[in-house]
Amino acid sequence: MPELPEVEVLREKLENLLKGRRIVDVEVYDSSRISGLNPASLRGEVVLGVGRRGKHLYIELSSGDKLVFHLRLNGRLVYGHDNDDLQNPWIKIDFDTGRSLFFGDVRRMATLDCVRDLSGIGAIADMGPEPFDSAFSLEYFKEKLTKSGKSIKALLMDQSFVAGIGNIYADEILYRAGIHPERRANKLSASEMEKLYISIKDILREAIEHKGVGKYTSLSPEDKDVGNFENSLRVHGREGEPCLRCRAKIARIKIGGRGTYFCPKCQA
Repeated sequence: MPELPEVEVLREKLENLLKGRRIVDVEVYDSSRISGLNPASLRGEVVLGVGRRGKHLYIELSSGDKLVFHLRLNGRLVYGHDNDDLQNPWIKIDFDTGRSLFFGDVRRMATLDCVRDLSGIGAIADMGPEPFDSAFSLEYFKEKLTKSGKSIKALLMDQSFVAGIGNIYADEILYRAGIHPERRANKLSASEMEKLYISIKDILREAIEHKGVGKYTSLSPEDKDVGNFENSLRVHGREGEPCLRCRAKIARIKIGGRGTYFCPKCQA
């Protein structure tokens, strides 16, 4: 599932491709996961920019409307002359570049909403601060942890606490900080909280610099500018393999129904 780094990479790519471009036509093939969109009203709109909030990606239009995409597990955005890289797209948006933006999801979990205000989407209205915003201060972080009896892995993935962290990066953040994913947030020491806070920012920053996990950052088969952060993962997806720090075998458990990877020695 694309998380903050991957969505940020897609945001930057789409901004470079679409900013200042005009929509010339829109075709909707399946509206069951699309809300608030009137295809006719989008014709002639100009893209002012592309933004991100948590794991949501949005296109700002000259009318003030925003097209908000949530890719969830398998949603795809494809930009090109055809949709060969996306089976059964839900929508095609044609631009004055002669190319189109396609969107869909074979698992039918992704969503597209057209709103004037991002707070009109419940998940965004309830979302916590961005990890790199000033609102996500060490004081805020410590206060929230002290008041939470959740496992630290579950809290990191709680979008009302901090926006954009999912399963992959929660595992990597906790490994970097040396904290077991089942530890209760309010049982961490002040020094552990500070170490974890630094780890969040460092891991996400490094992932963005490496353009995220590659399979989530491609806009077309011709798009070669994809990430390689999967090569930097230290625990996620490595069950049974040796820890790169201590050589103990990486373990896997489930927390909140999600596969969770950790080193039983480094994160004791």
